[in-house]
Amino acid sequence: MTFGLTVQDPPSIRHILDALQGLLIRPSLTLGIGSCFRPVLLSLVSAFVDARLSDATRSGPSHAAVSVALISLLDLAPQLER
Repeated sequence: MTFGLTVQDPPSIRHILDALQGLLIRPSLTLGIGSCFRPVLLSLVSAFVDARLSDATRSGPSHAAVSVALISLLDLAPQLER
């Protein structure tokens, strides 16, 4: 997977967040990504939810996939519930 980056382009924070958000909704990767990025998990999930709410018509992961990822992350980071 290239996530739309080329060798010449340094990854921006936006590219990194987009890539991580795409990985978060894969059930086999959700807890691993959540554990690795636990210090910034609240910000990552917040940005993900904001993006989904602001652009609900865009094609992307289903609401079910997003819901499963968020529920899985609640055990890892209970502060996400607030």
